[in-house]
Amino acid sequence: MKCPRLSFLIILFYFFTIHISKAQSFTGYDVTSYPGVYGTLYNPANILDHRVRGDINLAGFSVAEANNIVKLRFKSTDDAATINFPTNKIGRASLQTDALGPSFMIRLSDKNAFAVTTRFRAQVNADKLSAPVLNLSLLKDVKSLNNLPITAPGGTLQAQAWNELAFTYSRQVAISDFGVWKAAVSLKVVSGQGAAYLKTNNVRFIYNDSLRADPVQQIAYGGATNTSGTVNLAYADFMDDWGDQYSYNFFRKPSLAADLGVTYEYRDVMQVYGTAYSENTLNYKWKAGASITDIGSIKYNASPNSASVRFAGKTYIFEDLAVPADSTTLQQVIRYYKKTFNGTSGAPYFSMALPTTLHLMFDYSFNKWFSTAAHFSMPVLGSTFPYYTGTHNMSILTVTPRAELPWVGAYMPISYHFAAGLQVGGALRLGPLVVGSATAISSLMLGKGKGVDGYFILRIPFFGYRDYELEDVPPAHTKMGRLVQRMFSCPRRI
Repeated sequence: MKCPRLSFLIILFYFFTIHISKAQSFTGYDVTSYPGVYGTLYNPANILDHRVRGDINLAGFSVAEANNIVKLRFKSTDDAATINFPTNKIGRASLQTDALGPSFMIRLSDKNAFAVTTRFRAQVNADKLSAPVLNLSLLKDVKSLNNLPITAPGGTLQAQAWNELAFTYSRQVAISDFGVWKAAVSLKVVSGQGAAYLKTNNVRFIYNDSLRADPVQQIAYGGATNTSGTVNLAYADFMDDWGDQYSYNFFRKPSLAADLGVTYEYRDVMQVYGTAYSENTLNYKWKAGASITDIGSIKYNASPNSASVRFAGKTYIFEDLAVPADSTTLQQVIRYYKKTFNGTSGAPYFSMALPTTLHLMFDYSFNKWFSTAAHFSMPVLGSTFPYYTGTHNMSILTVTPRAELPWVGAYMPISYHFAAGLQVGGALRLGPLVVGSATAISSLMLGKGKGVDGYFILRIPFFGYRDYELEDVPPAHTKMGRLVQRMFSCPRRI
């Protein structure tokens, strides 16, 4: 019996996504004490940190994958993946690449910091993947599914790529005896470099493994009968030109976006009111922060080849749905399936939301070289909204113990990924170089995992703080002296 199950369009998309498709990038290094310009990625207020007065990023790259179905193998075995099927899970998967290009930050004073960043990102999400479709797509033996209904009530596959030019400003907004409040905003010019989505609505068919027999080769071909439901596919019109004629345009499909952030740093030594930060007030005892990143969306003109397909009882043999050999471009492939399934054109344009995400962070310093940070991220918008189009991050909780000094640091992120489960990684910072992975340790110990990632960074940091000139009133050098200055309204810098 022969059954090329993946030739059926929706199964093809599901299979492709589950095999190529984490949520956040640079995990473990994102909330360190010396992030420099990388502090803008999750909370723009982080760049006003008195451990780093300036930073030049040369290059940084991160790639991450996660899903809740397929375990990838990292040891030498015959199978590259382990699939526990049949499954009753609703499938989820994500793939993300993140490249931070030439960027810089500078602390203008103890109360102001500024950064300019360039960034390229690409993200793919697969959500609500039907368990019956996954079983039909990935099971080695599908005899048990013969003559059973296969359903896809509302699965989605969404992808987009975009670049960013961001301007970040962070300012100290309030000060108390033991703490400092900082707030920041990043205004971003974002440009769409590609976008597509596929959505199913109540797709249903009966799988039959012997719809057509070949008596000569003694092969039976399977397919779908009693088909019903709808599938909508849309992608950006300029993607039809991908190939020899494609040219990169940094400002293609421009739009605006923003990140907002606030932090509070608590010190166990009273603030020095007459001067700038001293060695006693340079490092916080603990720090808490909240931010919302990637507020915005990008509008695209839809390709005329975008399609809306309504199934109405017709039978399809999977073998007949293979792409013709002369269909080599995206445009040709989509046209073939649009004609095969009698598809109609959809809306002339569509908008793709950026992965708007809420971040909460808490960092506790045990001493000047050892600290532990907790970081929770969750999508503000996503596939739970019925008409949402756009990519999104997945929820992840990370606790990262770390030991670091200005020119060296070691990090061990321990994460619970809401799709891939528990992950343990490691990262090392040595001078201008950072290499790390949020999954390296768990993958090596277990030999397999549902997520895999890695990143490297090359940057030029500038450490330390700059003293202010003394004011007319000399600073007090004891806690009691500073308290007396406070009580009698001695001058201080705000």
